Amino acid sequence: MREEYAYLHAHLEKLTPIQREAVRLRFANDLRCSEIATIMGKREGTVRVLLSRALNFLRAIYEKDQERTHL
Repeated sequence: MREEYAYLHAHLEKLTPIQREAVRLRFANDLRCSEIATIMGKREGTVRVLLSRALNFLRAIYEKDQERTHL
């Protein structure tokens, strides 16, 4: 479990600071996009795009690592 957190943390560091903040607010603080938008001073649509791109990036890294471990 500790390894998984370290793995996730290492990859979260690859996100832009604004993406990390949006992901933190969404998942650590369990906030909705509208709430995150208010906190960050962004439009809700912008927050949705930030989260989508961040999660797609993390998903791609995870899938790439999974492919490597199964070779």
